[in-house]
Amino acid sequence: MKCFSLLFLLLLTAPIRAEYTQTILSDWISKQAAIRSLRADFIQTRRLPALRIPLKKSGTVWFGTEGRFRWQVGDPVELLVLKSPNDFLVIEPKKSLARRFTASSAAARAMQELPMPIAISLDEFQRRFEVVSLNNDGARIDLRLTPKDPRLAEGLKSLRILFDPATGAVSLFEMTFRDGSEVSTEFTRIERNPTLPAELFQHDLRDFKIEDQS
Repeated sequence: MKCFSLLFLLLLTAPIRAEYTQTILSDWISKQAAIRSLRADFIQTRRLPALRIPLKKSGTVWFGTEGRFRWQVGDPVELLVLKSPNDFLVIEPKKSLARRFTASSAAARAMQELPMPIAISLDEFQRRFEVVSLNNDGARIDLRLTPKDPRLAEGLKSLRILFDPATGAVSLFEMTFRDGSEVSTEFTRIERNPTLPAELFQHDLRDFKIEDQS
């Protein structure tokens, strides 16, 4: 009898929980959509199966319109990632080396999963991701996802996102890959909708060796 009562309670509350989750997600996505540009400092931690000690790097990221972004690691710069609507560049200034990928490449698609925004509508979000859990402690939402999109699911096992329900700002973006590696990015000093000059998303490559990648 107790088992039947528990099952009945779970069936009764499931639609309420699903509706609550959709409300939270819709509100977050609408707040994300209102962000036209973004600047944030970050600390990124990479955990690899072959390494006992995680690798940590700090840097700054800028997001602009039409999917443009600049991902800068180190000071002085050790690694620079630039994305425009047609190009995706991974630049190592110390080596005077630049790798150029097409916008449709696997590397470019992986970087597109950074939270700016993760989806432009709830329908798109639900097509791309399955919600595993959503917890709200009042100060932040802890959202855990698995990818539905076959292209993402090929290498990506799961996602964890922490965000402020009041502003929609993402403070943590964690990706777990099927090879056992994990990349966790913690964002700080977030500035929303700053004016970003076009040259921020460009780099002078005249003295660089450029390698075209598929």
